[in-house]
Amino acid sequence: MNLFRTLVVAICAIIILVNHHPDEDSVEPLHDLLLGYQKEALKSHYGDARLFNHTETRQIYNLVLSEAQNAILNSHEDADRKAYTCSKIRSQVRQYARSRDGTYKGPWTEIVLQLRDGYVHGIKYLPIALRKDVSDSLALQKPTLLNTATVLRQAYYCLAPTLSGGECPSYTFLRVIRGKGDTAILESCLRSNKGFNGI
Repeated sequence: MNLFRTLVVAICAIIILVNHHPDEDSVEPLHDLLLGYQKEALKSHYGDARLFNHTETRQIYNLVLSEAQNAILNSHEDADRKAYTCSKIRSQVRQYARSRDGTYKGPWTEIVLQLRDGYVHGIKYLPIALRKDVSDSLALQKPTLLNTATVLRQAYYCLAPTLSGGECPSYTFLRVIRGKGDTAILESCLRSNKGFNGI
């Protein structure tokens, strides 16, 4: 019975942590720009058949990302709005490109890459987040789980992007956990990881 009670409490704590949204509404994205990069808009513009190999998938990803780069850089908005919008667009473009990969029957590539993303942009940072929360709790003399909540929510966003509606990696994760500023987020967001192009 104690094991069951502990399990229920742990599940409730995880649900609360995943649904805790620190400072996510403090920055407004560029809504007009985002509309052109929603999955449905990308499908209508570039197609939706799952028939690309890996090279073609990377090509469509790089093409759409470079178009987004031009639109974002030509925008006369604040850096925080550009960085937040770019983070959202890159995540949407990544999901779209992966949905076109027909290398294997079904969505196997997407599933494997979501597991990878869940680790790289989430679970990998859990020990660091827990240590930081313990340190912050001792310094503030009250419990805080901001970093742990951010990492757990990020893992959820990466593992279930369609269900969660979140981006991977999210703007909040990059700022809170990775410690990146808006300029660094914008620079990394507008640059494709060339290491994956030749795989």
